[in-house]
Amino acid sequence: MSAFEDLGVLPEIIQAVEELDWTLPTPIQAEAIPLILGGGDVLAAAETGSGKTGAFALPILQITYETLNNKAVVNIPIEEKKQDEQEQESASVKWNLNDRDKDLAIDGLVCQSRSPDWSGVRATKGISSGKYYYEATVRDEGLCRVGWALKKSTRNIGTDKFSWGYGGTGKKSTESKFVDYGKPFGTNDVIGCYIDFDQEIMGFTKNGENFGTAFQFNSKLGIFYPALLLKNAEMGFNFGESPMKHQLSGFKPLSEAELLEESNVVVPTTTNNDKKKNNNNKKQQKQQEQNDNSSNINKKRTPLSLIIEPTRELADQTYSAILNFSKYLLEPKIEVSLCIGGFDTKRSAGSADGDIVIGTPGRLESLVKEGAIDLTNIKFFVLDEADQLIDENLAIVNFIYNKLPINNLQVLFFSATLHSPKVVKFCEQITKNPTWVDLKGKDFIPDLITHAYVKADPEAMQPLWRDSGNPLRMKTDGVHNQDVKEFGKLKTDEQKSEAIKLLKAQLLLKVIKSFNMDQAIIFARTRLDCDHVYEFLNAAGGRLNDKALEGDYPCAVLHSDKATNVRKENLEKFKSGEIKFLICTDVAARGIDVRGLPFVINYTLPDNFEDYIHRVGRVGRADRIGLAVSIIGAHQEKVWYHINCRNKGKGCFNTDLVEQRGCCIWYDEPSLFQPMLENLGPVELNAEFKLPEHLAESKFGNFKDRNAKKHLEYQPHTEQLKSRVIELAHLEETIQVDFLSLPKRVLSKVDSMST
Repeated sequence: MSAFEDLGVLPEIIQAVEELDWTLPTPIQAEAIPLILGGGDVLAAAETGSGKTGAFALPILQITYETLNNKAVVNIPIEEKKQDEQEQESASVKWNLNDRDKDLAIDGLVCQSRSPDWSGVRATKGISSGKYYYEATVRDEGLCRVGWALKKSTRNIGTDKFSWGYGGTGKKSTESKFVDYGKPFGTNDVIGCYIDFDQEIMGFTKNGENFGTAFQFNSKLGIFYPALLLKNAEMGFNFGESPMKHQLSGFKPLSEAELLEESNVVVPTTTNNDKKKNNNNKKQQKQQEQNDNSSNINKKRTPLSLIIEPTRELADQTYSAILNFSKYLLEPKIEVSLCIGGFDTKRSAGSADGDIVIGTPGRLESLVKEGAIDLTNIKFFVLDEADQLIDENLAIVNFIYNKLPINNLQVLFFSATLHSPKVVKFCEQITKNPTWVDLKGKDFIPDLITHAYVKADPEAMQPLWRDSGNPLRMKTDGVHNQDVKEFGKLKTDEQKSEAIKLLKAQLLLKVIKSFNMDQAIIFARTRLDCDHVYEFLNAAGGRLNDKALEGDYPCAVLHSDKATNVRKENLEKFKSGEIKFLICTDVAARGIDVRGLPFVINYTLPDNFEDYIHRVGRVGRADRIGLAVSIIGAHQEKVWYHINCRNKGKGCFNTDLVEQRGCCIWYDEPSLFQPMLENLGPVELNAEFKLPEHLAESKFGNFKDRNAKKHLEYQPHTEQLKSRVIELAHLEETIQVDFLSLPKRVLSKVDSMST
């Protein structure tokens, strides 16, 4: 029996993963797969390279396949409910799905809007007599307004003469007249809304405190409905289905009232000609329904799963993985669509008609706005590398989420880190009672990684960057072209900054040579830095032209200015070993899996500790020892920061600081290095740019051959256990064959005893 079978995975999927040499599920897969198959939202945190893609892709594939074959467990349709359940539901107060703004999501009695604009809704039932009360609880900070409205009012309650509201700013309003009333309210506050038809007054409470009459009204106006208006907020309601938290004396829960409902349809006077037209329309409609039913089997399927990836490379990687996992899921064959920009092929240009749709935020946003993707039947909403998506594309993720059906939606968050306040807050907003699968804790880095650094001190290392006889000269970013005319003694911050830029390239070469690196990812802060490091290594390898695949340091660049097909080609060449060094920005720090990668070099430090985790997560995988070396500037550097630049840096020569409306900042690597120094205890390379002797000998020996030696250490034990493992496997096989050979009556008895 396969270990994946114990998790409930289909045999067809198991066959596919076994061909990929997946014999055992990884810890994250063992934890997450049963939870996803069982239903419910899941938040999973595990280190990069731990098998997160399989953890969400396998159960999604399985449920998608079962849904297409009508084998999945689904909610009973309303038409099949018992009569008494239908009657009970029709008699209760609900939020009206047909009387709401499009950006307001409803899940039972919970309403949510993540739109920057106001979104309103009215209840299905209202009242016209008596004294009644309902409660609203603020579940997430935002702008809220609750109250009462007639059917003929707008959904923007409090802005016309047919609606009355009380908002979180502590103001009441009707006809857009906002007047101070009561107190402001926010998260976890319980707002009571009461109406008295005998005295023709309505008012509000906060956490049981009654603020008195808010409005006088005319009870003969019609039916008064509970109403709500939200802006980027969430509220839960109690109309009396459960005990009130602060029951108001003299008022009954709204659910105990004689509930009324007005028709939404105005029926005009009909003529004989109208009747004939109606009859003809009914006949045509009936014929159309018959045609639809007869061709139902040939209808185009709509997507069931939506997976968002932060980069094109990750989206393509997930797409390829799901194709491999689903190769034996036939009749019907699961269709997978990849929606990213930058390719000419149909599958990548954005065909969004698959059962599973995978894409990047920008491309998916465009498809949704164009109406090119049908989201009405989405069952799974997956955010892979969720922290990066939320940090960089929160508005787009919110936009797409607000277009999804809220009922029966399963939200899955997968990332190497899930502990930032922004991520936690967003999880709380769009998930319902999620299960956390946290196998690593905050800021986890595998113990197999050794962290080392070399300090780029231009004053102590002057020969390395001042040597005029050295033909290898780093081309810098040009920020100091107007600042540093000549180098004498390093007196100014600008001189020190430019010297660090010149020195770092020389130190990079020293580090590569000292460890005889045969494969490494080199991270640089900007695209310009990447290009300059590429040119430097190209020249250092004896190639002064653009042939970096040759020479001593074959390398390639990976950043967002490169075309998608070029980025993909460079990554594949690096994985295959055709090139030794991949020079990239943090676009490559997420999810890119390179087997057995031994080295990572931080040419410049990332902006935060979490990004450092993602960078160095490229090594230390699958029990392989790895080394991460950081080159730390001894002083601050002045660097480009085109965040507010109209041309995003292209053709820009504004070297003023941002606070002076320029495009530069002072980049403080000594301060950025402190959290790493405190949390990781990195070791400083010695004068020969090697690890300290005691560490190199005790932990690594020859660093290049460390993994091979580790394998040799285990080899005697493996040989010793080999015969015993073979014997155990034979015994297991014999036991299973003997068990299956038992007569049916014996098997039946054994089964009954086990239950």
